[in-house]
Amino acid sequence: MAGPTPLGEPGYHPPSFPLFEAVLADGMAQPHRWLLGWNGLVTEPATDVTLAARSADEVALVTSSRWSSELDARLAASSLVAALHPATNGFTPAALRTFAQDDSSWTEAQVRVDGHARRGATATLRGVTVVCSAVGASVVVAASRATVSLRRVKPDGADAYAASPFTSHANGALPAGPRLH
Repeated sequence: MAGPTPLGEPGYHPPSFPLFEAVLADGMAQPHRWLLGWNGLVTEPATDVTLAARSADEVALVTSSRWSSELDARLAASSLVAALHPATNGFTPAALRTFAQDDSSWTEAQVRVDGHARRGATATLRGVTVVCSAVGASVVVAASRATVSLRRVKPDGADAYAASPFTSHANGALPAGPRLH
């Protein structure tokens, strides 16, 4: 196996901000976890990273970033809803933007992060609950059909991932994750 892909070379490059993952409520000790995707220039550190977790009964997606506005975080959360539905879900970018902008769809909520309650916002769309919460300078959003809490992923705890989200990887070296639905 080749070493990490250097900055400037195309591939996944880990961000400087913390990454978070879902803690699934169904009691499965080690759900299947994978690096689902990221955004940013392919030669630079990722600007946001989405990690996925799947157990026998649940799938959760968690995106970590440093969005500059609440609307940006809501848009990211809304896009996770679309990812959890089949391709024929009828979600258009305009519909997701409308949902993200609709303050009446979002309510204040307590989000469990690293075992502590944090202030956040939540909404439900087509049976998928999304949450947004600021954690220090980072913002984390999650989507799941079940209640999940969140925890910070530590580099020494990333062995549950086929491709560590803390290591650079060439695009072709990233293993494909399982299907979401």
